[in-house]
Amino acid sequence: MRMIPKGRLTILTVAGVLALALGIGFYLRLSRDVRQALAASGKASEPLQFISLPIPTTSSERWGGGEVEAIAVTPSSLITAGAFGVADETGDISAGLPTLKASALALWRGRFVVGLAAGGLFLRRDGRWEEARTGFGTLHVRALLEGPGGELLIGAREGLFRAAWGDIALERLDTAPVRSMALGDGGLLLVGGEEGLRRVEASRAVLLATPDPWVDWVGVIGKDALALTPLGLVRGPLGGSLLPVGGAQDVTSAAIHGTQTFAVGDHSLLRFEASGRPAEELLPVAPRRVFTVAGLIFVDTDNGLYRRTSQGWILARSRPASLPPGSSHVGALASLNSKVVVGLFDGGLAVGEPLSDKKGSSLKWNSVPGTTAWGVNALLPAGGALYVASLRGAARFDGKRI
Repeated sequence: MRMIPKGRLTILTVAGVLALALGIGFYLRLSRDVRQALAASGKASEPLQFISLPIPTTSSERWGGGEVEAIAVTPSSLITAGAFGVADETGDISAGLPTLKASALALWRGRFVVGLAAGGLFLRRDGRWEEARTGFGTLHVRALLEGPGGELLIGAREGLFRAAWGDIALERLDTAPVRSMALGDGGLLLVGGEEGLRRVEASRAVLLATPDPWVDWVGVIGKDALALTPLGLVRGPLGGSLLPVGGAQDVTSAAIHGTQTFAVGDHSLLRFEASGRPAEELLPVAPRRVFTVAGLIFVDTDNGLYRRTSQGWILARSRPASLPPGSSHVGALASLNSKVVVGLFDGGLAVGEPLSDKKGSSLKWNSVPGTTAWGVNALLPAGGALYVASLRGAARFDGKRI
């Protein structure tokens, strides 16, 4: 075999490295140019109209998760939205919506608007739902906020949008994905998402420095900004860098009430005073998520939604009839001994047992203990039992155990 001279081998190696570096550089530059071209070519405004959806002629029970994602309060009602849909004092009002799970909720000129996790923006008017149709296509809404001028601010996976009441156009303010929004003094808007924290003024977005670019929640206290990142709660001046808040590294949810910050972390609710010192709030049940709206403080739990009053925490709304906590993505469905069994796409089994109440028949849901079945994709009734096909193989469920 002919040997390559050492000098030539070195030259070939260097040439190969340079070619690889040039190729990577060209690819990165091309990707950047494509992103910039797409952003530049995207129109700043597109047509907008709200189309009334038909009122269902029949109604049926639907179950999702019981977790609350957003809250709105009017002088006469409390509206909650989450994996169970949308509800007020009368019960479920999701009938007519194309899908069940809600991701965002806000009041707009006294009427409430809802974003669905599967996509779409919907307005509730005169007892029926209206769907927003726009030239930007389907929006995957994560946050909704009424602006100081009565306009609707829409934070979505597709960017930040603004709609004026009664207008026939939807304006896009930024193309970066949005997960949370907060208003400050003088029309200041803070926006957080997968690509960092932005300060938006006069339709101009400026990036603020955070320890981690992924921002799940934002808030404003005076001249300070707060944000929730995978590293915990951070705080800093509106024009500077945000730094971690002591004792808040395990926070998973936060909300601002006056000069206080309420945060959920490690199965407890913490209250941070203006000095930054944390104190624990005593709750009847472990908290899952905290909200502040209309000067009120709410906490979602496995038992339902609690509200903070001068007399302590009281139950504002019981947890709706729902699938057990966790995944509510159903991959399979079957009947066994008058019970309904569902197989969860990224979970195990849940069993619904019939109940009789004043409203008629309903189901009480319980999860089946054990890890034998997970990622269920098929259920086969046979011989008085259910055979389960899941990512962990085949199993048999006799109605009590797997």
